[in-house]
Amino acid sequence: MNKIALFALGATLMSAPAFAFEFNGGSLGLGYSAFTDDDIVAPDTTLSKSMIDGSIEMGFTPMWAAQLDLAFADLDASNIDINNVTLHGIYHMDAATSFGAFIGRDDFDSDNLDLYGLEFRHDMQAISLEGYLGRSKDVGESDVMFGLGGRYAVSDQFGLGLNYDRITSDGSDISTIALGADYAVMPNVLLSAKIGSADLPFTGSETYFGIGVEYTFGPKGGTTFGPRGLTYILPGL
Repeated sequence: MNKIALFALGATLMSAPAFAFEFNGGSLGLGYSAFTDDDIVAPDTTLSKSMIDGSIEMGFTPMWAAQLDLAFADLDASNIDINNVTLHGIYHMDAATSFGAFIGRDDFDSDNLDLYGLEFRHDMQAISLEGYLGRSKDVGESDVMFGLGGRYAVSDQFGLGLNYDRITSDGSDISTIALGADYAVMPNVLLSAKIGSADLPFTGSETYFGIGVEYTFGPKGGTTFGPRGLTYILPGL
């Protein structure tokens, strides 16, 4: 799959000359998440995460584009910084369906996790679906990572979503499932909240919550794909 992802990215980036670049859209976000139980690892110790992230998408033709994601997060209780950079190569089959390949890396403490895989998105009236399948590689070990999510636009301002993600780091599985809601206070400013369950090697299954604000800009009002990696999936540590 690594070769497939790299080939798809290469085909995207080389499919048009440099002067054909066109800005499609981008986003900036702030988020905070934490486990609801303060006694998971020690009494009165909140496992939480504060994060800032951004994405930008450039088009080469109406069908081909590339997206870059950057994220910087602070795991509050453990005092560990974790960062992510991910590049997507995107093929817009039509106005409703897009396919892509991604390659990225999570850097945390003195370790890192390499990511690569394939992804899709499909929009149908009020419902949007997105999923990915790939590999996560750490210290020579390669494991499967995947996720699936959907959003239902209740109105032009309000939406509901459900997401599941699973990734392996250091041979240990980390998975989350979350129910979320978002509300557009302005056409390009989105407030969000979610409640979910995270299954971590050292905690088992625990409840967590998250809140965030996102500012979108550009002709598309954002980017095609959501972010990938442990930086986004891990609720706190």
